[in-house]
Amino acid sequence: MGFGIPGWMQVVIALLVLSILVMVITTVSIKSIRSMIERWRGANQEKMEPLLEKTLHDGEGPETLRRVGLRRLDRDLTPMLVERIRYLDGSSRDQMLDLVRELGLVGRNQAALRSRRRWRRARAAERLGHLGGARQVEDLGVLVTDQDETVRAVAARALAQLGTPQAVEILVRTLDDPSELTRLRIAENLHRLGSQALPQLIAHVERRLVHDVGNGEKGLLTVLSVLGGTRSYQARPVLRETIEVAQSVAVRAGAVRALGRCGGPSDVRLLSACSKDGHWEVRQQAAHALRSIGDTSGVPALGGLMADDVWTVRTAAAEALAGMGLIGEDALVKFAGSRDAHVRDQAVTALEASGATARLVQELAQEGRTGTRARTAISTLVRAGATRHLTDLATELSHTERETLGRMLQVPAPSEDEALEREVGVENDG
Repeated sequence: MGFGIPGWMQVVIALLVLSILVMVITTVSIKSIRSMIERWRGANQEKMEPLLEKTLHDGEGPETLRRVGLRRLDRDLTPMLVERIRYLDGSSRDQMLDLVRELGLVGRNQAALRSRRRWRRARAAERLGHLGGARQVEDLGVLVTDQDETVRAVAARALAQLGTPQAVEILVRTLDDPSELTRLRIAENLHRLGSQALPQLIAHVERRLVHDVGNGEKGLLTVLSVLGGTRSYQARPVLRETIEVAQSVAVRAGAVRALGRCGGPSDVRLLSACSKDGHWEVRQQAAHALRSIGDTSGVPALGGLMADDVWTVRTAAAEALAGMGLIGEDALVKFAGSRDAHVRDQAVTALEASGATARLVQELAQEGRTGTRARTAISTLVRAGATRHLTDLATELSHTERETLGRMLQVPAPSEDEALEREVGVENDG
């Protein structure tokens, strides 16, 4: 015995089918229209290209192109010009830019920056980044505070492409924008400019040090990050000054990290002092900075951070020591014998993660200082109880190395008195 579908349900099903059909037809129609428009524009550009070539190579001037009409030129010729200018330099680029200005395309796009439609503002900004010059910087600078996030991003990229000092100054000043996304987009463009933006970045930090940074701390932190990204030695003085005079913990920490990327061995003394700062954020960035510089004179400061109360600081210090070559590894081996479980585990983890433990195991059977150093280090790890990783490594060793490691793994764990004696020795060495 069957049941019929109620009438109201049939109506619902019919409406659903109808709506799906409408959606499919609409989608297909939109794609078809877009395809037709693209083919139409492509055909117009193909017609425009011979006129452009004739203007450029035959020396007839822009009169031939002007007969086409400014609106059509902007619609069909401008995309072609932008595409070409991207790959030109020298006199060829200058010739193309002169033609753009003579045809009035720069002025038309400059006027479009004030359009009510955001897509027109964004398109005009993108084009002016390739076709414009110093005269368009001020108008593009207005758009970096546009109400639309996309328009702000395109305007920032256009200013970076122009790259004039005024354009860079606008980008740096806009880093105080409350929108985090805007700051990130601008910082990305300043990173792309690199040393070209260095004078404005340094001047911005100097101005902020004179005034209260409380209201624009995030912007200043972004500037410090960009300065660090330049890796320029010229940034050292302002970064050192920031570390010494800034009241904000976050700003000092950011300056310490940036100094590690821009500085050198002569900055180790200041960074070592930062490793004793009362705020863990500064101490952690000091460890990162000492690792970036890589000078072994920073090993004592990193050793002091190995016993820090904050886990992230200890981790940063251990990773930095692991990157300091044999001297850093030797320091970590000593800390692997510490009675403090936190210090010991951090040292063991850093040695394993950096591949130092695996390399030392492979050197166990060697003669001379290399073998002696390896056996001493592995013995320390065994006595510290860090045998799991060593056991896993044994499968990859040669017969002689495996036998040597096997004998070392059979050493009994140290007594409490021996551990205390070893701990005293580690502290004295530190």
